[in-house]
Amino acid sequence: MATEVVKLSVGGVRYETTLATLTAVPGSMLASLFYEDWELPVTEDGWIMIDRNGEIFQYILGYLRGSLFLPNDRNKLDLLTDEASYFGLRGLLAEIADHDLNSRELILFFSEECQFTLRIDEVRRERHSLLATIAEHVSSVVQPNNRVLCLSWADGRNSENATDSLNIFRNFEMDLVVPDGPFDDVQFPRIMTPLLSGNDQPARSLQSRAYVLKCALHTLVDYLRTGELKIPTSMKTLRELVNNDFVEMNADLTWTDVQKVFSERDYLQTVLIPTVVSVAKYFNLQKLKRLAENNLSDLVSLV
Repeated sequence: MATEVVKLSVGGVRYETTLATLTAVPGSMLASLFYEDWELPVTEDGWIMIDRNGEIFQYILGYLRGSLFLPNDRNKLDLLTDEASYFGLRGLLAEIADHDLNSRELILFFSEECQFTLRIDEVRRERHSLLATIAEHVSSVVQPNNRVLCLSWADGRNSENATDSLNIFRNFEMDLVVPDGPFDDVQFPRIMTPLLSGNDQPARSLQSRAYVLKCALHTLVDYLRTGELKIPTSMKTLRELVNNDFVEMNADLTWTDVQKVFSERDYLQTVLIPTVVSVAKYFNLQKLKRLAENNLSDLVSLV
């Protein structure tokens, strides 16, 4: 009967379970052992002996019971892979592979000052995104013991903490629509023109784009980690970047001065959120794109 209690001694470790659990996966070795009435050795006190890894068998039973909890320890995962293969549990092997992938870390490397370390399950928040596809590909072609990978879009520069690095996003900035933001001399003719004079203007514009993009990347990473769009956090980052830049230029300016001609709402509506939308499109993050577009629509409706 399916509810029949079965007493197992696996590698000297004893387990009590049911016949239904052991035969839960048709075609597996365990199902065959008990469906086909194999002659199995029995201890003197009546426990059926299976000469396999007793400690790891707890994960096999967890899988068969529908309550799988996988270890993060690399050695245990390797042992579990061997046991799952021996018992013919293909579904468990697939879950192990997925768990192993998600437990790795991935460095999104934009520059020395702008790099983010995430778990691969965070990078795969949207399974059909470009980031998820690349992360899965990179993980499949590097050695399993390389637990930290690096995706770089900064002219091939690598992070010292990564054991593998690929320069994936060579045309990243070129493919994005990034407004010039708070250093655009069209937006700030009265305040910013003196700082944009002569040969400094192209440099200021590039610096401004870098600020905007860094804020958008912070928004991207917050979304990957939490599933939420955290625009206020990005605004805080921008204020800090701009104020620090004013200090470095010895300019008697603050974010408050910027707001005199360009409010935070203006910045969100015309600069930051459109950049986040562009980043989301680049990585095919459809949910992030919708969240940003809805946020933009809400701002426009309030005007």
